[in-house]
Amino acid sequence: MVFSDVPFSFTQNVEGDFYWRKYNAAMWLAPYVIASALIVLVVFRVVRYRRLINRVPKVKLPVAPFIDQALGRFDVDESGLWTAHVQLGGREAELVLGSDGEPPSEEMLRTARAWVNEWPARYPQIINYIGLELRKWHSNRQDVSNSLHPERFEVVSIDLLWRMRPNTAMVYFNYPGDDFRLWHATFEGFEPKGFAFDD
Repeated sequence: MVFSDVPFSFTQNVEGDFYWRKYNAAMWLAPYVIASALIVLVVFRVVRYRRLINRVPKVKLPVAPFIDQALGRFDVDESGLWTAHVQLGGREAELVLGSDGEPPSEEMLRTARAWVNEWPARYPQIINYIGLELRKWHSNRQDVSNSLHPERFEVVSIDLLWRMRPNTAMVYFNYPGDDFRLWHATFEGFEPKGFAFDD
């Protein structure tokens, strides 16, 4: 770019050159001014957000375990999840119930008891569902091996995480030799709604 190409002929005289230099300086400083303003705005919002959070009463999690006569002892962690250890088809698994700090609701406990009591009858249906889903995946996904056999999936936990949806369960499985994926099937009641994995 040459001076003759500059609009308004800023370089044609001393006064124009002076204003041209001021224009260049302003354009150079503009990003820094904008960045500084954004930083101040973000800091202000963070401080305001923290003040609002501090005003919200903190939920005090229970310390003592919760005992259910049918399911046994539930211990709560710092995130509000209640966990019990149960036997499912001769294998120990976790039973995890979500909460906001309060003990598990009766609706969630009722669903949990149904899963444990009916596991021997439901397990073959779950394995059949997993087999159907794997066959679909084999034709559509390259990252799922044809060597996966549904009957080899090992139950890890049954999670009932949503107090407002006490009939929704996620059943988690390990697969021997697969250390990278945690498989899970989602159910509404005992009706399967999806099968996937986390890696």
